[in-house]
Amino acid sequence: MAILSTLLAVAEPTGMWETIIKAFEGFTNNYVLAIILLTVIIRIIWAPIDTLNKKMTSKMTANQAKMQPELEKIKAKYANNPQQLQQKQNELYKKYNTNSVGSCIFMLVFFGLNMAIFFTLFSGLNSMAAYKTSGSYEALKYDYANCLELTDTYLENGGDKSLFEDFSNLIFEINEKENLIILKQGENVITSGEYKKDFSSGEGETLITTNTHINGLITKYINPETPVVLIEEVKDQEGNVTQAGLTLSSAIESVAMKTVEVKYDQSQDKFLWIQNIWIADSPLQSAIFDYNTFVSKVGKNNIEEGEETIYNAIMNPLKLSKGRVNGYFILPIICILATFLTMFLTTKKKKGEVATPTPAGGKVIKIIMPIIFGVFALFYNSVFAIYMAVSQIISGLLIPLQNLILKKWNSHDDKKKKDKIEVVDYSRKF
Repeated sequence: MAILSTLLAVAEPTGMWETIIKAFEGFTNNYVLAIILLTVIIRIIWAPIDTLNKKMTSKMTANQAKMQPELEKIKAKYANNPQQLQQKQNELYKKYNTNSVGSCIFMLVFFGLNMAIFFTLFSGLNSMAAYKTSGSYEALKYDYANCLELTDTYLENGGDKSLFEDFSNLIFEINEKENLIILKQGENVITSGEYKKDFSSGEGETLITTNTHINGLITKYINPETPVVLIEEVKDQEGNVTQAGLTLSSAIESVAMKTVEVKYDQSQDKFLWIQNIWIADSPLQSAIFDYNTFVSKVGKNNIEEGEETIYNAIMNPLKLSKGRVNGYFILPIICILATFLTMFLTTKKKKGEVATPTPAGGKVIKIIMPIIFGVFALFYNSVFAIYMAVSQIISGLLIPLQNLILKKWNSHDDKKKKDKIEVVDYSRKF
């Protein structure tokens, strides 16, 4: 690739999450399976911490419910004596063995770690999405440019333009392993050349960049000022077309785009109904987006001068032949439902458990959290939506096991409390 192109290309992400995901992708050969595997591992590692957090939260909530009547009496009795009120409150906390500061610190650390995982993984997957989007386009760009370059070499060396009259039999075959590009008519090789990833050339101290060269080829063969007519259009006396006309530019474009379509099909990261996992699962988005959307995905600073002409020359025809909506809001809906169900199961009163009042903030979170997850799934890439959906599903599946552990843990704590009670024996005989 040319020097300028290398400087402006989207750098391959090297963060912790990106490195782990790429390692898993190398093992599974699929990014969706890689993210699912990573999610399972994260949830299994996180489960004991989550169980401890639930234990401390339920203990603190139960103790607060028990001491609430006494606390209200103390507040009323010592309302005019803040110092005495604080002392009595501390005695009450000690009586019920409640360390609100320690519990709050643990819950804040728990919440902080949870958010750190969420947002660093979100950032890492966004970086990967930009890199994959850029890389997919670059692959199409260089296949397209090589097709035009080989055509230019063939025609400039005296090749027969009439060869393109029957362009349906023409195909560019690319062998990247041997750095070859071949123009074939059926099984017959017409011409071949070196497959290039660097179209720069030095002229003294002047460097003609990749895009300058490719745009020159596009102007010459795809968007010429005066199209070369290969077959004249023929009309009958009534003005009906009896023989379609054909220009050299449309023939060359059609043959080049067949090669681009093959590369596009080979390079797409799909998942079930989703055409492109690096953008959102939405019927409002096409899997092949316009130039402005492409710039927003990869970043304006990563775009070379003259890129828009090349992008539109390749992607607009590709969108006509391969474009389709990228989804149907299925992942956002799954994220919302899975999050709501997990939160419902987490706060659901177990059999035999004394009901404790749910704080007003807790009721709001039950509504807000599913919406937040749905928004992330709706406006960002599908890979992250898959992570959120799988994460919530696994969390929901782990709840029965966590409840069993907490039940046994609470039974053990109750037994220890009973063992500490001193039993006085009045049956002693004199």
